[in-house]
Amino acid sequence: MEINEIFSQIRNLMKGGEYQKALELTLFLRKTYPRDGRSHQLLNKIKIKLHDQELKARDLFLSRGIKTVQVLRGQEDFKNAILACQELLEVDPDNRKVRNLLIKSKINFIEQKLRSPLQLQLEQQHQYDKLYLFYQKLRAVFPEYTKLNKLVRLTEKKAILQDLGRKVKFVQASLEKLQQWFAEGKLEQVINGCKELMAYSHYGLNEVHKLLKKAQKANERAIEKDSLEYMLEQEGILRKAYEANEERLIKI
Repeated sequence: MEINEIFSQIRNLMKGGEYQKALELTLFLRKTYPRDGRSHQLLNKIKIKLHDQELKARDLFLSRGIKTVQVLRGQEDFKNAILACQELLEVDPDNRKVRNLLIKSKINFIEQKLRSPLQLQLEQQHQYDKLYLFYQKLRAVFPEYTKLNKLVRLTEKKAILQDLGRKVKFVQASLEKLQQWFAEGKLEQVINGCKELMAYSHYGLNEVHKLLKKAQKANERAIEKDSLEYMLEQEGILRKAYEANEERLIKI
């Protein structure tokens, strides 16, 4: 194929908007005929056309993408609207319109979840630990949302107070049980129970500590009493054996 025929083919490709094929053929032409200046001029022209084509394709993609986001927002499908905005920003990170749509969609998504049956159920059932995690996940979507940050802090306080309330009830019930065991003389169980309770919570620590000391002293007295009774018993056995003049080994 002659050089003029190749140039003619390149121009036809350009007319048809097939700039990539035209570029490949022009690069081949420049390599084959390096001294022909026309290929250099044509190459620059094709690169400009390719750049313009890419810009038009990008603008078309953004335009269609923005329309898709608006449709999704109209359907209150804010989750997919967020994903679509993030995809558009990968193409044009500085697009203000897309950024604004992303922020609005994040806020709408959060407010939608704040009105959800799950949020209402957790609130009504006072499940503040689960509600706190629920808000934390939402905050990960849009950390700058002030309203949600306030809810996170408030729910965290409620969860802490609720946990403290549970511990208080548990300690009070456990302390009553330990006092009952003390009255029944189950001293070792009381001692072990007090130690476990002190490791579990600092609430009611003074009362538990007092009961522990009381049980330990009572247990020591009981051990001393048992030891004394055992020794007296063995002494009686020894005396009888001696009186009977029997030789036997008696363990004391």
